[in-house]
Amino acid sequence: MRDPSFPLIRKNERLCREIIDNDFSDYLKGPVIQGLVSRQLLLDFIIEDQELIPEEINPVSYPFEWVADQLYDAGILTLDIMEAIISTGYELKDASAWNIIFKGSKALFCDHGSFSKINSHQWWGFGQFIRNFITPLIIEKKRSIRVSESFSIYRDGVPFEDLKKFGINIFDTGLAASLLYFFRGKDENNSDIKSMQGETNMEKSIELRRYLIKYLRYLMKSLKPTVDKTTWFDYTSNRAHYSSSALQEKKKTVEKLINKIGNISMAIDIGSNNGEFSQLLEKHSSKVVCLDIDHGAISTLYQDVEKNYYSFLINLENIIGSRGFMGTEFKNISQRLLGSDLIIFLAIVHHLHISSSVPLNEIISSLSKLSPRYVIFEGVFFNDPMAELLAKKTNRNISYLNSDYYTETLSKDFEILETFKLEKETRQIFFLRNRLH
Repeated sequence: MRDPSFPLIRKNERLCREIIDNDFSDYLKGPVIQGLVSRQLLLDFIIEDQELIPEEINPVSYPFEWVADQLYDAGILTLDIMEAIISTGYELKDASAWNIIFKGSKALFCDHGSFSKINSHQWWGFGQFIRNFITPLIIEKKRSIRVSESFSIYRDGVPFEDLKKFGINIFDTGLAASLLYFFRGKDENNSDIKSMQGETNMEKSIELRRYLIKYLRYLMKSLKPTVDKTTWFDYTSNRAHYSSSALQEKKKTVEKLINKIGNISMAIDIGSNNGEFSQLLEKHSSKVVCLDIDHGAISTLYQDVEKNYYSFLINLENIIGSRGFMGTEFKNISQRLLGSDLIIFLAIVHHLHISSSVPLNEIISSLSKLSPRYVIFEGVFFNDPMAELLAKKTNRNISYLNSDYYTETLSKDFEILETFKLEKETRQIFFLRNRLH
């Protein structure tokens, strides 16, 4: 993020921040900030030659890829950080959701330059906190519009006054309108605000901030998300097209192939659902990344903090196929996912190819360009019950979807190392090595 007082520079092929103020450098090295690092609330960092070098986290997800639980935790973390520093005469000069990143399922505050000396009774970050955390959570709770969708439209969160555009009565939100008006962060050049500032009484300023933090915690508590029973929420316990023996056969095959790769630094499960196969990756990979379009499935994964997956709520059509490659979303996320050791792509090709009409060659080319070393790919044939159902719904002729067609198409971008036909031979697992490596 741009910050004139904390400019971003490149050093030894890494991005870091230049510290202009010596006092600020001492503050960052002090016990309060170092305590936040040790409590794993603040992104770790080192300071060399007045340059702050942060711990590198990859891949990083953004608010338009989060579920409500992630935004909620990000908001609570922001308040925790603010509460921890105000007694030292510092505050957060902003309260953006973009100041939070996730290391697996652990939320970390990453904007070290946001720490600023208190110089006014007003906390200018209050209005930004409302826009970034409170209003998106209100919209999801009252209108079932996901927080990810809100950030896709409003990069800096939803202005309070825009709630009416979503058919929400602003007097039915739990927000005190007068308090919001006073603290929402109007233009600091405004003469009315200047006249209110005067000489700052530090004790009073800290007291006002403690009140605001308490008030915001109260609002956040009322907006704590619950996991919705979405389409794929309970898929693993509610799938008639898979027999128990077929599932066990598939799991054994996939785990056997994962074992052949050896040490895996990063593995990506595209179409992860609730992480049934991500659990197999977890045994062999130091980092597991889960991508899915289903809010309930990603929420379930995120809440299981013991698994510590990097989870992304994304529309897979936007990263697979020509639409994805031409769109900014693919360019954005592909740079964060490049160069994994393994991608597993199971039980999803028929949804993209049949339901969403993405050509098979484009699906496969997209996987190759993500530059994994290996891919475990599940091909679904024309006689598969789920493929037949999707074809019937979309009035598609899929008689060409057979082993030979998959083999021919996959071979253009990948070397096929092994293949395994599953029960009843309606699906086939392909173990692939990327020709780009």
